[in-house]
Amino acid sequence: MKLKVNIIGSGVGGSGVGALLQHSGFDVTLFEKNSLIGGRLSTFEREGFKLDVGCHLIANSDKGRLGKIAQIIEKPNSIKWNYCRPLPKFHFNGQIIKFPRDVGKLNFSSKDLGNFIKLYSDVLKFSDKEIEKLMYVPIDEFVGRYTDDPKAQALISYFCGLYFVTQQATSTGEFIICQKEMMQNRSSGYPTGGCIAIPSAYCDAIIQDKGKVKTEIKVKKIIVESNKATGVELEDGKFIESDIVISNAGIKATTLNLVGEKYFSKEFVQKVKDYTFSAATLMVKVALDEKISEENMFMYVNFDDLPRAVEQFGKEFGIDQELVSKIISGEISTNEVMSKISLGEILKSEAFKNYIPEKHYMIMVPVVSNLDPTSAPEGKQLIFGGSGVPANPSEGNCDYDKWADSIYNGLLDIFPNMEEHVMWKEITTPAEIEKFAGQGGNVIGIGQTVDQVGKFRPPMELPIENLYVVGADTGMHGIGAELAADSALLLYEKLMKKL
Repeated sequence: MKLKVNIIGSGVGGSGVGALLQHSGFDVTLFEKNSLIGGRLSTFEREGFKLDVGCHLIANSDKGRLGKIAQIIEKPNSIKWNYCRPLPKFHFNGQIIKFPRDVGKLNFSSKDLGNFIKLYSDVLKFSDKEIEKLMYVPIDEFVGRYTDDPKAQALISYFCGLYFVTQQATSTGEFIICQKEMMQNRSSGYPTGGCIAIPSAYCDAIIQDKGKVKTEIKVKKIIVESNKATGVELEDGKFIESDIVISNAGIKATTLNLVGEKYFSKEFVQKVKDYTFSAATLMVKVALDEKISEENMFMYVNFDDLPRAVEQFGKEFGIDQELVSKIISGEISTNEVMSKISLGEILKSEAFKNYIPEKHYMIMVPVVSNLDPTSAPEGKQLIFGGSGVPANPSEGNCDYDKWADSIYNGLLDIFPNMEEHVMWKEITTPAEIEKFAGQGGNVIGIGQTVDQVGKFRPPMELPIENLYVVGADTGMHGIGAELAADSALLLYEKLMKKL
């Protein structure tokens, strides 16, 4: 007799573990509330262009956890990958920089340059024991052991924002694990057909192995009897019994909404409430009437707006007034500004919370149609620009129109001739991501901060028998979709012991 499994949600975690379990002899039924599968990895079309809801680049493609799932279910070629080669270029304060060749353009002192290079070489050398110790060390503290140059902090902050979308103390250990994997695999890429190709491959595998995938069916609640999950109740009141229930809705929504606080201890409920999400992002997706760039991707870092921020908030930042005057007058350059003030301190300050720069400081810019030519009609081009924004007013200014302008102005820095070729722009705000994936519109899930990694990561096995949470919230390591895939693989290993 096959064990019956109900899965709530078709994100990478839900669809991935569903494919793994169905292939291994379980009887899987997956429920997805939306018409499109995939959650944050969903993709929709507009005038022949394929637009992703969330993720825009996969760190390790087929060589990472997503590829491992495809291997286990014996469908290694079900996702076609396009590697990001040549590697992305930096657009740093107006200069095009290709690492490591152009690192000198960052104007590090010879000492700081040597230390910055040593930092990256050490990433490949750390033992598992050393990495474990660094799991609970904030990344800015770790970088400070090598150099106090604010430009180095800014670059590492960019990578942490790109990988983990965290605003608080990102885990050094998690940064090292992910950076090491990427440096060794050299396989960052993008799937043909958009990011939805990944959950589509897994859902197709569930169906091919005689499981069920049901879209536009919302699960109202998880049924618990005698501290055991016995199935799910759909929105229409129908009860679907199962031996195991797996939720891809996130630890908070699963505990507090789908099950309900009364089924858990007060201590556990408070623990769940105290978890904090990664930051939200806003994406500007630009359709162009012709191809204007041959590059695959840019990493945009720009601090030209810092003098304006300093003028407005200099006192709150604790910056010496004489230095403020020199910055405002242009007496010192942006690079000099970066060497004299801490970007990290500015970004953390209360004064900065409601500030929207004219050009966003850090933007991830994949030229999607160069990575995947099927994402745009022939002869046209699709460019995305994405960066962190507040998810709600408690985090800062939520004027998303202004944030979109801030990101778009950064794109114009990279592509000065873009404006004349724009057909239209599609803006994806945290509110849109909330519709697809919930969790307040954050871009990943529970943040990979020093107090939420390793032994502090949310549990995938809840204190109710046969009830599990899969997805980025309960993955141990990885970037974005790969964190969710990590959770799927770990849960698969755990549940295989039930057979």
